[in-house]
Amino acid sequence: MRTKKKLGTAALVAVLAVLATAVSAQEAALECSAATVAERQRLGLGPDAVENVVQARNPFSSEGPSFTGAQTYLYPKACRGSIVIDTTRGCAIAQVYAQGACTVPARR
Repeated sequence: MRTKKKLGTAALVAVLAVLATAVSAQEAALECSAATVAERQRLGLGPDAVENVVQARNPFSSEGPSFTGAQTYLYPKACRGSIVIDTTRGCAIAQVYAQGACTVPARR
């Protein structure tokens, strides 16, 4: 009986750790939303030009494991694919690139 209780507690701790990671990933992406909105405006990708926006944590940041940066995926109405805005820990724009049939517009 004691082994089952220990396994149940371990499973609960694992679930809570996953949920905490998901919340911190969302917070990291949202912290940089002002920077990504400004970059979207410079690229001419306002709300009318974009079908969907997804913000996520970037697990491959060059800033080390303590912070992984954030990514914003823009899905423009004009192409099939996405435009990705990567930000650093300090919310600076690290890079902007396109995926699929999209191209990165010239900055305004």
